[in-house]
Amino acid sequence: MTPIKIVAETKDTVTVSRQDWARLLAELEDAEDRAAVSSQPARETAEGKEAICQNCLTDEEAKRLVEGESPVRVWRERRGATRLALAAAARVTATCLAGIENGRNLGRAAALSRLARMTRNILGFRSANGGDQPIETPRREAVGRAIGAIKDHFAEHGITAEFPIDVLPDLLPPGPVILDAGAHNGSHTAKFAQTFPAGTILAFEPHPDLFSSLRQVSDRHPNVVAECLAIAETAGMLDFHISSGTSDAASSLLKPKEIRQFHPGNRFEQIITVQAVRLDDYLKDKRIDRVDFFWLDLQGVELPVLRTMGDSLAKTTALWVEVSIREVYEGVTLYGDLRAFLDQAGFSVQFEQLPWPDAGNVLFVNRQWLGSRPAWER
Repeated sequence: MTPIKIVAETKDTVTVSRQDWARLLAELEDAEDRAAVSSQPARETAEGKEAICQNCLTDEEAKRLVEGESPVRVWRERRGATRLALAAAARVTATCLAGIENGRNLGRAAALSRLARMTRNILGFRSANGGDQPIETPRREAVGRAIGAIKDHFAEHGITAEFPIDVLPDLLPPGPVILDAGAHNGSHTAKFAQTFPAGTILAFEPHPDLFSSLRQVSDRHPNVVAECLAIAETAGMLDFHISSGTSDAASSLLKPKEIRQFHPGNRFEQIITVQAVRLDDYLKDKRIDRVDFFWLDLQGVELPVLRTMGDSLAKTTALWVEVSIREVYEGVTLYGDLRAFLDQAGFSVQFEQLPWPDAGNVLFVNRQWLGSRPAWER
């Protein structure tokens, strides 16, 4: 270490330059780090490796800190806490916490102190208030608030409004795996990627022309995996009925039936052959053990696809699924059958977007993340 030059000295004080003071602080921090590394084996022996590692970052998490990402966000996600849960535990608003994590708000010292204390406390089966409740408790509360925010969004903007993707960080765990099936041109895929930079977005679109647009989205977002594949109950080469005219978003593996009655401007003048995969086989091949959120727009084959998931569907937090009320395609699964299947699989309906006579969208949430009653009943 280069010697420190004393600028002035009294009986009680020593004055050094600001540059030397910064060097002293850096040396002290390095010395503390070296001491921590040296004491690690002894601490693991005394306290247990698992307990010690709860306060350690992975290489990827450390890299995020080095690259300037908010320490609050990195440690919050490390603890598995949602933004709403941490905000409530630290007695700050979710808006304030979002500003701190995004660098727009430095935060008051008292708020930062509470956030630091809470991120230390939210470990294993210790709740944010220091009690013995499991971490699932604040997450259940966050899920309930997120469902309420979704309902408020549609109440304010109308039943035909777009789904509020910005609410998902409080509904889903950190770094989620999201499956966007029927991704079309990738507009929703891009929003998922931006909302969850630490997540993985699996986007499927078998229509070759639309896939070219989806590919551009994946090129811009490294956390997007774009696949020019159909998802079906049976793998192989399958017929795909191309939608044109007033909409290019109604193509399906199923033959059109009543859809022309409800959408007379839609035309189905072309059938192509596409490669289809079973979802369970695909996930196994990619070594992905769960899907946290399904965004399904499969034009009638949603239920056959979900059936392939088997018991692993229990790991899913929520699904936003297009449902059919009429037989718009031959052999389409109707809403009642899909709802019965998901109810048996442990999911409850939390919101229905059904303003149209033939189809709509429904939010299903895993009951393990709900309170004693579904949020929509409270």
